[in-house]
Parts: sequence; structure tokens; C-alpha cells
Amino acid sequence: SKVRGHSGGSAKAEHDQYGKSGMSGHTHRMASYYHTDYNGPHVWIELGLMGRIREDYVSHANWQQGFAVVTWSADKKRFGVEHVNVHDGKAFFRGQMYG
Repeated sequence: SKVRGHSGGSAKAEHDQYGKSGMSGHTHRMASYYHTDYNGPHVWIELGLMGRIREDYVSHANWQQGFAVVTWSADKKRFGVEHVNVHDGKAFFRGQMYG
């Protein structure tokens, strides 16, 4: 619900609103915002764009193609996030090229 013009800006705005960890899609950017307070560490993730970057819609769009892989602990209390960038239709993840 909070979209900002720069990578990480939307993630910070969402974290500031909710005060806990989360993820946002549809910002068309990839970023992470980390914050630690009395309730512990938090991270808000901007997931990126899985569609085509449309230069006919916006020239020189500040958008990033990609996605995130989330791994949860067995008790669902902890998680790890790995951003995967997509460039020219190819993604490099854990030592393997995908396209």
C-alpha cells in the first residue's frame, strides 16, 4: 500500500506502518529494509517484478526484474530471504544459471 520512487523506500514505509517484518509485491523494485528495536530484528522485502519492463509505459523505469526465495525454520519463527535478480531473461541462483 506504500509505494515510493526508490529501491528500499517502499519497504521502509511499509515497515514504519506495521512495525514488523513483511513483504511487498507490485512495487516493481527489489530491496530490503532492516530494523531492530525492543521487539527484535525485522526485515521488509520488496520482491521485484516478474513481468516485462515496459519502456512504452514508462521511459527508463527504475524497476528490477526478480523475485525472492524464502526459507522458514521448522517452527516458523525464523526465516531467510534470498533475492534473485533476473537480467535479460536469465537468473543466477545458488551457483546455477536459469533462463
